[in-house]
Amino acid sequence: MKKHDCNIKSSLTAFALFTGLAITAQANSDITWSTPQTISGASDVSTLGTTLYAITAYGGAQQTVNGVPFQYGASFTFDSVYGGLPSAGTPDASYNTALSGFHYNNVANNNFAYTHDSDFAGLTVGHTYQIEFWLSDTRNLGFTRGEYLSGGADTYGTDTSAEVLYPADGTSAGQYITGTFTADSTVEVVAFTPVASINGDAAGQLNMYQVRDITSAPEPTTLALVGVGSLALLFRKRK
Repeated sequence: MKKHDCNIKSSLTAFALFTGLAITAQANSDITWSTPQTISGASDVSTLGTTLYAITAYGGAQQTVNGVPFQYGASFTFDSVYGGLPSAGTPDASYNTALSGFHYNNVANNNFAYTHDSDFAGLTVGHTYQIEFWLSDTRNLGFTRGEYLSGGADTYGTDTSAEVLYPADGTSAGQYITGTFTADSTVEVVAFTPVASINGDAAGQLNMYQVRDITSAPEPTTLALVGVGSLALLFRKRK
């Protein structure tokens, strides 16, 4: 999708996505983003570290996907909800249900015309976190939509992700993305900057998200090395 030159930020009031947790200083950490991936099955859902919270915008009840319980509809900061999307078509019924609706801003905008900020609270300073977002629109509206995510100074252009597509053109279920950061505050602000292939139809949205504490989680390469070392020791003992 072609980027446009318009990059005017009109910040919306940010509320805590996870209610009941105190919001203190909001010095944001830079986020390292992965490459967006196409939604395909329950294994999309990360199980690294421990769950801080996991939320789905729609479905009416908790949906457990890949062992992670997603609570229904807790404190999204977008102003409207849309539900009853056609199935995402994954092999997991709970995943399809969790993806079947989204919260969104009820005003379509020109590309990059605004950025919606959302606060992720309840963090421990110095801990490392993984955040994961899902964007899906399985309708065929005849054009494509996407969003750029950023942390840091919570504006587009600082530690910004690649475009995450939720196509709305019938071609796929959409995409998910993960990001990692080390908290320097109890709150991390993430900015959602929407774009569309038809300028004027950009609208920010979010279907699901989770926040995971991965402070003590070993890297996959470390686990592999431990496994190889154990096998080597076992082989030496048997000789």
